[in-house]
Amino acid sequence: MRRSVLILSLLSFAAGSHAAIWQWPGAGAPCNSHLQACIDGVAAGDTIELATATPISPDDGLHFRIEKSLTLRNAIGVSPQLAPYVSLQATNTGATGPVRIVIEGIHLPNGRVIALQTVDQPLEFVARRLRIENPVNQNSAITLSRTVVGATAPVRGLIEDNDILTEGRQVFGTIYGAQAVSLSGGLDPGPLEIDVAYNRVRAFDTGQVSIMELTMPGGTGLARFHANRIEGRNFNTGIDVYAGSHAGTAFPVIIANNAITGQNGNVGSPAGIAVHASEGHLRADITNNTVIRGRNGILISARTDLGGLVQGVVVNNLVAYNRNRGIGIESELEASAPVPAGEAAPRGGSGIFNANNLVHGNGFDEFTPGSGTLTANPRLEYASFRLRPDSPARNSGHANAPLVLASQGIPMLDVDGLRRVKDAAVDIGAHEAGARSHLHVAGTANISGNQTLLEWDAINADPGAHFIATPNWNPAGGGGVYNNHYTGLYITGSGSALRWRIYNESLAAMPDGAAFNLFLPDAGSGSGHLTSAANITGTYTVLSNPELDASASLLVHARHHWNGYGSPNVYFDRPFFVGHFDEAWLLMAGSGTMPAGVGFTLTMQERSPNAFFHTSRNGNLTGNWSVIDHPQLNGKPCAQL
Repeated sequence: MRRSVLILSLLSFAAGSHAAIWQWPGAGAPCNSHLQACIDGVAAGDTIELATATPISPDDGLHFRIEKSLTLRNAIGVSPQLAPYVSLQATNTGATGPVRIVIEGIHLPNGRVIALQTVDQPLEFVARRLRIENPVNQNSAITLSRTVVGATAPVRGLIEDNDILTEGRQVFGTIYGAQAVSLSGGLDPGPLEIDVAYNRVRAFDTGQVSIMELTMPGGTGLARFHANRIEGRNFNTGIDVYAGSHAGTAFPVIIANNAITGQNGNVGSPAGIAVHASEGHLRADITNNTVIRGRNGILISARTDLGGLVQGVVVNNLVAYNRNRGIGIESELEASAPVPAGEAAPRGGSGIFNANNLVHGNGFDEFTPGSGTLTANPRLEYASFRLRPDSPARNSGHANAPLVLASQGIPMLDVDGLRRVKDAAVDIGAHEAGARSHLHVAGTANISGNQTLLEWDAINADPGAHFIATPNWNPAGGGGVYNNHYTGLYITGSGSALRWRIYNESLAAMPDGAAFNLFLPDAGSGSGHLTSAANITGTYTVLSNPELDASASLLVHARHHWNGYGSPNVYFDRPFFVGHFDEAWLLMAGSGTMPAGVGFTLTMQERSPNAFFHTSRNGNLTGNWSVIDHPQLNGKPCAQL
């Protein structure tokens, strides 16, 4: 999984050069008693890994406190859980310098995580891979806020890849609900830099609260809400940004690639996405979001009589089937000119520019449509709201929008964590169409000796298809079929008759019932490689193409291609693996030297919730299998991995 796909414009300012990693429960002090004693006793900058699945209770029964630079995370292969109604509180109380606190991989049933800047020193906070259900007393699941008045030191936050459930409850006829994420700058002049990305929120009957909220951003900085998924029913606002007073410059906010459905509030300015300035100034870039089946879609407003102002762009959004308003931009805020040609998000200028949005089936829309606006039926899949092959939103977005977002630190990935711009142009909405998957099961009709013929229209007749083939032992559940052999790919035929095959390198017969998950990403995410004397050193071959050479953080997948890329039909019956070493990507043979003339098909992309690493450790191993505990897979037997 991407462990930070966002390109943060900040560096960690509190990393210890000799930080230690502790395990709790541990054998030695300070981690051989209560967890709070371990937290208090380790040095600033250290890491504590929780290595127990037994619910963890604090001494006071209420919360654990972290008041220094520290990482608190799950041990690999372990899913630690706090006792119900227990919270984690992170502050920089007493700090005389920067503090960095990271909390990740922990389950908090009815709990919450609170991070507060309590003294005027830099605070960096990371909340990642947390699972939180129904926070105690209807508080926010994750809070990051300033409490010190007049702070000038920066607050920086990354809230990423969390799973949050919030369900309202009725008390004396009034519904009370909890927020998922609450952020506040407190109107103080210190920089505020926040990324909220790839979070999954289910919200039901939450009353008047906003699910994700940024209030009083104050001074300089940047807030980015990227690729969050908010779904449910009867919540007031999905993503809510509010500027209460003016700090001298417009605070920039980017809301991109989010998918929101089920909003139904009527308090304040409720919508799937709401941006409002009372006396403050905001610069809002609202790009490639999908907001459907709510009460209101995207609303932008300001108290211009009090000096409030919102500038920015509304581009490439899919807003459909909202009962009241779809897109609503107050007329005083609308730009006097359309988006300039070739520029999706103009810097400077006044008002809100809009272009290439798709609005359909809303009660009404309240804006002057810009160039490229569509009103046709978006043709969405019923359950997932992704684009069907015949959707008019495909290839209809403003071409420069993803590039502008990339310049602002937003990766060129959609809400699913898959690549943007798979076809001729970018799509409208949060989902980019193009990537495809397929289950292949070997049987008597497609087996010939050591091979099985693939019949899939996505790769038929395409010798350049760079796809992933992963064995699936039991796609139907229950018992499965083993194929204990290394496998490779090869092609036969030409033109429209060209077909791909999976074969056993050992020449052993392909067993009836052996199954493979196939995944074909976009055309731009793969390449071919042929080993040669020029790129071989001992056991490895150096991989190189512009994308690989530019990034050490990619997830790279390789499959042997028996007759691809000029290979003279070479078998490769051995394990191999890919890694990044000494500024280069290497493909290494698991045994023996790397021979020349071996072809490999490569696929690559930045890591994300849909492109992640799994490490087998004692905590997730049983016999010959390892449990993959991942929110995108859990409870989904039809998932293709």
